[in-house]
Amino acid sequence: MPSILGGANVGIGDAGNLTINTRSLQIEDGARVDSSTVNSGNAGSLTINAQDFIEVSGTVPGSINPSLIISSANILDESLQQFLGVPAIPSGDSGNVTINTPVLKVSDGGEITVRNDGTGKGGILNINANSILLNSKGEITASTQSGAGGNIDLQLKDGLILRNQSFISAESGGTGNGGNININSPVIAGLENSDIIANAVEGDGGNININTQGLFGLQFQDKLTIQSDITASSEFGVNGTVEINNPAIDPSSSLTQLPSDVVDSSQKVASGCSVNQSNSFTVVGKGGLAVNPQEAVAEVNAWNDLRDLNITNRNQQRNIQVENDSPKLIIEATGWVVNKEGNIEFIAQSDNRDSWQKVSNCKGEVEKI
Repeated sequence: MPSILGGANVGIGDAGNLTINTRSLQIEDGARVDSSTVNSGNAGSLTINAQDFIEVSGTVPGSINPSLIISSANILDESLQQFLGVPAIPSGDSGNVTINTPVLKVSDGGEITVRNDGTGKGGILNINANSILLNSKGEITASTQSGAGGNIDLQLKDGLILRNQSFISAESGGTGNGGNININSPVIAGLENSDIIANAVEGDGGNININTQGLFGLQFQDKLTIQSDITASSEFGVNGTVEINNPAIDPSSSLTQLPSDVVDSSQKVASGCSVNQSNSFTVVGKGGLAVNPQEAVAEVNAWNDLRDLNITNRNQQRNIQVENDSPKLIIEATGWVVNKEGNIEFIAQSDNRDSWQKVSNCKGEVEKI
């Protein structure tokens, strides 16, 4: 048997309120936190304050009954109605649900809801968090059957993500009007057929108001599709409204400001070189190029080298001659003499000299060899 933490009203008086203060809260395998009514009295309000996180996941094993955080007006089965002495259809109003936590996760069929299956009003669901993740058919809902629709208000600091057929819904299944959905979140992403819905059947559709800097995957549609949709329609009544405020998108950001002054394009083209300034342009023919790719190159159009080859040959010869000049032979000095001016000269013996001189004594006398 799944665990239950809550309070119920089976009489004509109003149920009491339930407040939970905790570090974290995990609701699994069909367990529920519940404040409900089955009679003419109103359901109590439910408040949960969790410092770290709240997680609602799974269903009763072998059943589709979800794990729940709920304030509701419920219709009991016939035998239980007779045992408790309650009417077949409750007339009391649903209570409100308020959740304050940094992180909220709802997954695997888990649900957070305010619901009224009778004739009373739907409650209000308020969630204040940093982030919300809905995954694998996780649900946040506010539904009514014939009374005024319940409302959903989400105030987020970081982001909202819906994945794998999860949804946020404020619907009416009978003659009642759809509820209103208000979401303030920096980023909202809806993937894999996840929806935000405020639809009705016989009553009017609800209103959806979204304020975000980034909306991904979700698109407004007149009715639900296999994609991720935002809808506020009514099958037989008046459709609701959808308003998406995205201040991060500037409609004028993609527009280019064109200049207001008209410019004469002819003044932007250079006039070229003037002939009276000793400039010239000469066309000497097309050389070896054909007029078009299909035209063969004729012999008369063969390319000719117009350079003076004689000048080139002379330059090459002059360069060769310079390169063949041999450097003069440098002979190492082998002695020295005092010339007639009294200066010393270094000398080397050569072919045109058969002798050389050297100083033989300190008086400067020269000995000839």
